[in-house]
Amino acid sequence: MKFSMNRESLIEVLKKLRPFVSQRSMLPVLQNVRVAASENQVALTTTNLDVMASMTLAADVQEVGETTLPFSLLANVLGEMSGELVSFAMGAQDGKKERTVISSDLAESALIGMGAKEFPKDPFAPTDDMTSFRVHADWLKPRLSRVMFAALDNDSRPVLTTILWKCGGRDLTLVATDGFRLVMIDEPDAHGTGNIPHGNPERDFELLLPTTSLAGILQLLDGEVAITINCQRMKFETKTATAVVAVPDYEYPVYQPIVPTRYFHQVRLERARAIAAARLALVIAQEDTVNKAVTLKVLTNASDGTKGVLARSAGVSSVGENEARAALLEQTDSGNGFEQMGVNGRYLLDAFTQAPDGDLLIETVSPADPLVVRSVNDATWQCIVMPIHLKR
Repeated sequence: MKFSMNRESLIEVLKKLRPFVSQRSMLPVLQNVRVAASENQVALTTTNLDVMASMTLAADVQEVGETTLPFSLLANVLGEMSGELVSFAMGAQDGKKERTVISSDLAESALIGMGAKEFPKDPFAPTDDMTSFRVHADWLKPRLSRVMFAALDNDSRPVLTTILWKCGGRDLTLVATDGFRLVMIDEPDAHGTGNIPHGNPERDFELLLPTTSLAGILQLLDGEVAITINCQRMKFETKTATAVVAVPDYEYPVYQPIVPTRYFHQVRLERARAIAAARLALVIAQEDTVNKAVTLKVLTNASDGTKGVLARSAGVSSVGENEARAALLEQTDSGNGFEQMGVNGRYLLDAFTQAPDGDLLIETVSPADPLVVRSVNDATWQCIVMPIHLKR
């Protein structure tokens, strides 16, 4: 194997593949990156057995071949080298060990890797019940990003670290929850023609996608994305990248009963000011390590009669208190339904920042019921936050 390529481009690809390098494994080869040179291009692949990710780069290939190299050492060596181009040449072999010389204008390093035969094979196998479809990355990435933040960020309940992804006909449903909040996209005709070309899945499907892997996968995707699903794995393919992720076999919690079907109290807020108010209220609220409670209340300015929604820290009087007001654009009633309501300030801020662009609607039935955040411009998205009981 012998080739040369742009050093900076190679470093950028390694950064995108780093999330899929195994950090703790009984198989040393999983801490390596597979480097495979073919005609006019080089493919780099990493895997932690849950996800296998690969990206290709243009290269001047003098001799085809493949090997694996220690990922961290390779990234560090390339980072300390200078020059636009870097060259690779695989030399002596000693059993399962292979020596590769990496050189640039003024530097040369030799790394000992393992043979490519030791690296796991592509885990995606065709099955009779496969389904496939195509979407655009600009269509897929914002939808997944707007729900994945609500998934659980630890392994105490593994099923809650996933996104529920359902396609029925042209309809799309995405759900994520950590047990205290729930975010859902329920989009009829999501796979219609629209302005961005994307295809209708060949079959209806329902699966769980791990969020621990998803953030890294989304970084790989650009342009048109071909998605293929079998009973165990999901494959994402673009012109330059491929990612195969294992699909967990959990039973997702029944979430429909907690999704409100009505509301008695609704206010409309300008999004940027709502975010600023929630952020300020959280500064002190986050000192409450248990609830991070923030209260909401509709107030009228005595001097000019204008109304606003007040976000105020709660439950940390020993530290202090703060409050900020977001301009109230519209309301359905007096707004009394928000008085004495407490919610987790971090969850409230997440909902405001992750919502689609445009004004926000905040809805509830009573202070004891969930708080619902919606987007005025995109009715398919909603975030449901469980209330906190405030001590009087």
